[in-house]
Formats: sequence, C-alpha cells, structure tokens
Amino acid sequence: MFCLRSGNLNVVGEDGDRYYTELDLTEEEEEKMINEFGDQGLCIEPYEFMKRVKEAGKKEGFQIANGPVNYDDYSINSPKRIDSYQQEKRDFLLER
Repeated sequence: MFCLRSGNLNVVGEDGDRYYTELDLTEEEEEKMINEFGDQGLCIEPYEFMKRVKEAGKKEGFQIANGPVNYDDYSINSPKRIDSYQQEKRDFLLER
C-alpha cells in the first residue's frame, strides 16, 4: 500500500467543516503496511503537492507523470507488466 484513499476511511464524526475518520484496514493490511513502511506516516494535501511538483518539473524542463503505485510480485512475470513493457507504456515508472 502506498497511500490511503477514501475507501480506506470510515467517517466516525462531523464537526462543521471537518470530518473525523478512522482507518478501515484488515489486520493483514495493517500488518503489511507497518512491515513495509514503519509505524509513522505523512499526511499531505495531494492536489497542492502535485501542483508544486509539476511547476518545479516544468521549470527544470522535466515531464511529470503521476498515479497510484502498482505493487507487484517481481518473482513472477505479470502479463500486465509484460504488456506494458512491450507497448512501451510509461506506467512501469509507477511499479514497485
């Protein structure tokens, strides 16, 4: 898991313009997340973050691609990964 999406959150309260949420992960997902990333996290506002990354990249002459990271088992040949490679798609940059 790379990032949390709205499907990973349960709304447990509301107060004016705020929502209070709790993580909705299975024990297995939670354990895997902690094992792979540790017990700390970083919360950022994705729109503003990507806006700044794109502006900085454009200023330096870079092309920026973004999207969810696809986690895969590299001990096997995934048909999706092979197809992506053969068609010279750039989504391999988002593989882990």
